Amino acid sequence: MRSQQSVFESAGGRFVPRCSTYVTVCFLRLPMQAAMGVSILNFNSEITMNVTIRTLFCAASVAALALTVSPQAATAQNPFRTAGEKISGDAYWPGRATTQYLQSAQNYAQEFQTYVAKTPKPEPAVVAEVHKTLTAHLEEANKHLASMKKDFADDKETVAAVEKMEKDLASAVAHHKAMIECCKDEKFDKAMAMTCCTDLSKDLGKIHADHVALMKKLSTKHAKK
Repeated sequence: MRSQQSVFESAGGRFVPRCSTYVTVCFLRLPMQAAMGVSILNFNSEITMNVTIRTLFCAASVAALALTVSPQAATAQNPFRTAGEKISGDAYWPGRATTQYLQSAQNYAQEFQTYVAKTPKPEPAVVAEVHKTLTAHLEEANKHLASMKKDFADDKETVAAVEKMEKDLASAVAHHKAMIECCKDEKFDKAMAMTCCTDLSKDLGKIHADHVALMKKLSTKHAKK
């Protein structure tokens, strides 16, 4: 009975709960209810945040896709305009490559011409190296000229200029072949070899100058668009 009275008090033959015990039970229940409420609130907030993040991510993905697809579509619709824009930005590779190959071929031919003038007879290994190197430069230049003619197919003036350079390049190839044959001949004729070297250098110098002038003209033309 003493243990029960430590919890209950006698009141007219009845036992009633002490106030302190009832308050304690209430306070024990309140944190549990509060915790459940906070958990539900956090769960709802997390769902809302996840939905927002997914929405933003989808929007960003769609925007990035649009930026990626649009230039490609423009290129497919109007390749000529794209070629012009690349020229105005000094990023049109066929033009730059042609210039470099022609200049390299011209410099190489001039170096060989100086070598032929100073040697009694060109060494076979040197002739073979010059033949291989110049052939590669001329073939690459011709390949990139063909690319330019294709890119500017709608520009009759540019196509005509490129075709003229192709004809001049064919002449340079013929002079290059004649020069190599002269230098390979057992009865080496220095005068004839020098003539072939001079003809080749003149051809390459003319083509290179014409191509540089064309690129400047195209740059100016497309910079206005």
